[in-house]
Amino acid sequence: MRYHDSAHTNPHARCFTLLLLLLLPGLANGYTTPGTGVVWNGDSLVVHSGGAVTWNETEQRYELSEELEIAAGDSVTIGRSIYSFHNDDPDLRVNGALLLFPDSAIPEDSLYVTGDTDDGPGGLRVEDSGRAYLYHVVMIGGGAAVDRSGARTVGGWLSLEGCRLTDWGHHAVSFTGGSGEVLYSQFHDNHDTVINITLGANVTVRGCTLENNNLANPGSARNPISIGAQGNNQVLVEDCLITGQPGNRHGGISVSSFFGDSMHATIRRCTVQGAAFGIVVYGTGATATITDCLLQGNTAIADPMTSGSGITVQQSAVVLAARNRILENHWGVTTLTNGRIHLGRADASDPDSMGYNTLLDNGNGGVTYALYNNTALPLEAENNWWGADNMTGVEEVIFHQDDDPGLGPVDYLPFWVNDGSPVVLHAEPSDTLIVAEPGTPVRFEVDAFDPEDDPLAYEWYAGDDLVSTADTALVIAAEDTLAVLAILYDPTDDPETRLHWTIVPPPVNHPPVITEREP
Repeated sequence: MRYHDSAHTNPHARCFTLLLLLLLPGLANGYTTPGTGVVWNGDSLVVHSGGAVTWNETEQRYELSEELEIAAGDSVTIGRSIYSFHNDDPDLRVNGALLLFPDSAIPEDSLYVTGDTDDGPGGLRVEDSGRAYLYHVVMIGGGAAVDRSGARTVGGWLSLEGCRLTDWGHHAVSFTGGSGEVLYSQFHDNHDTVINITLGANVTVRGCTLENNNLANPGSARNPISIGAQGNNQVLVEDCLITGQPGNRHGGISVSSFFGDSMHATIRRCTVQGAAFGIVVYGTGATATITDCLLQGNTAIADPMTSGSGITVQQSAVVLAARNRILENHWGVTTLTNGRIHLGRADASDPDSMGYNTLLDNGNGGVTYALYNNTALPLEAENNWWGADNMTGVEEVIFHQDDDPGLGPVDYLPFWVNDGSPVVLHAEPSDTLIVAEPGTPVRFEVDAFDPEDDPLAYEWYAGDDLVSTADTALVIAAEDTLAVLAILYDPTDDPETRLHWTIVPPPVNHPPVITEREP
């Protein structure tokens, strides 16, 4: 969707290349598989399609001259190049099952479905009963002038893994209802919203890189990942990298409910850098949990009155945020029109409610704005690092009721003073004195994070013996008192955190002794 604000590297070594461009007009009706439960491959289509699909021995590819539809109940696996002469939208329609998977006999980056016409590629469409799995596929669109999507569902199931999509004029991937996953894929140089999720879709987006997109509409915030507008969408976005470019109004991730539909996004371990804004959550019914994200330098639009927040919450949307690093934006966190964000409560037992957000160097016009509560609602923002170790310094970077009586107050006490040491969210056993029979195994576990998001190292000692270097340890209770020590540290930094337990044997229950007898 459009807002003005309010990959990671692909781990797969090979690329299976799918270039859906069109070359010549095809027939209007297309070819549909028989719908009798057939299990076919590309060669089967050549035999049975009556010329709609042919094999070009010289180019080593299948050639498609009509729309190809996989009927409900049928399954087709294609492992070689497809060259489309079809001149309509879509090229591939799936009511059954379609697997695009590289044939092991071909070298890397040599499986193509390609073409080149003014009408551009027609893409892939998965209908209600359809399932499609794309593995190591590269889909290249027809440019900004061709308003078509690369892969989309209309109620079906779609999976992309290790793929690359580029140059699509409309959505690169679109889930209109249905469900699926987009895993470890790359999206670059697309012209509109990249991944669009709406109308009650249930989708996971993991390990993807999205960079240099929204090229055709830089003055409009068509965001790389757009969740919502309509329907009860349930979405997980994790471990993704989104980058923007100067002057382009797209942000990172938007979660929106325009018609009061209930929807939720879990966004974790994502990075948004150099965009017009980081994450926006908008509308009654829209909720999001945002954890362990880096939202940095999102100042692609110079005017801070139109964009530039790390997180924006507006129009009665609700957000829970923890352990995020929100750095160097025009605004750190902004709430508008009854939007509410929960940034932490010091006495919370749920790690995602404890705070530990870092908000540094966010500001504009010479003023630092870590949090701007532009609503009349009170906000919880305890246990966060604001860049100051005193109340006066924290107050200076928060704009709320103390600055404008018409605004709601922000509860920022107590605040967290970040000295770089690892932060323990939870530790087991919760009691530091443990009574255990000798020979009994006792399990220890720590849930912690590094404020700079660096990997933590662990050392566990039972007495003088090193017993584990993981985040858990198993210690055997001894006949005497045994001290257990956990040391957590970032190998690149000096600060460390230490946790102590003591294991003691149960008291000995001696029988009663007669000390005096009468008469």
